[in-house]
Amino acid sequence: MSNISTDQVWGQNYDGIEIKSDERVHSEIAKVLQRLFPDRTSAISVLDIASGHGALTKRVQDLYPNWSFQINDLEHTNPISQVTTSTIDLNSKFGSSLPKFDVVLCVEVIEHLENPWNLLRELRTIVKPGAIVILSTPNSDSLLDRIEYLKHGHAFYFGERGFINSGGHITPVPDWLFRKIAAVSGFEVSELNSVSTKPFIRKYMLPAQLLLTLYLKILRREFNNRSINIYILKCL
Repeated sequence: MSNISTDQVWGQNYDGIEIKSDERVHSEIAKVLQRLFPDRTSAISVLDIASGHGALTKRVQDLYPNWSFQINDLEHTNPISQVTTSTIDLNSKFGSSLPKFDVVLCVEVIEHLENPWNLLRELRTIVKPGAIVILSTPNSDSLLDRIEYLKHGHAFYFGERGFINSGGHITPVPDWLFRKIAAVSGFEVSELNSVSTKPFIRKYMLPAQLLLTLYLKILRREFNNRSINIYILKCL
């Protein structure tokens, strides 16, 4: 079992700005960007979609001071200066209202939307050739989620509790479906990164976790310990 607690992953902040997701997601995305863009002097245009209070934008801005940033801040809660702000409705055909970007960050967004197909199609219209999209969403295929399905009938981050605690999770997008949507929309999933379910596994879940593990191994079915999927998409 991991020593990480839920208190260490939720309710955190970056430079005094509240992180409206699991803190490890922002940390992992920062690592991915540093690996993909080792030259910190380059000029890159970035869109941070549904940026929350701006914690991820600020983190990336600190790493890449020469990058230009635009945020979609529908609720006008982003305090960061030196960024362009838009207020697009992500359930709409929003692509025509935006320029094209080198990098799009779409972190913990798709599960809040009515139509994930629309999101990916519209993202494809706002990226430059060779651009990347980094998109994260809860993983509804993990052992933790399978236990939650058995007990509650829905994945860990969903259901009425998930809807209230998350600010409106309404659309689980399992890995197989996300890959279909991405391919149809003109993207290739080049990487899948993740954060772990471990802080959310409780002792009472261990018998069910063991039985599920044995069951899936007997069936030779894939299973994993990812809590949140972080996809790196490239344009086809």
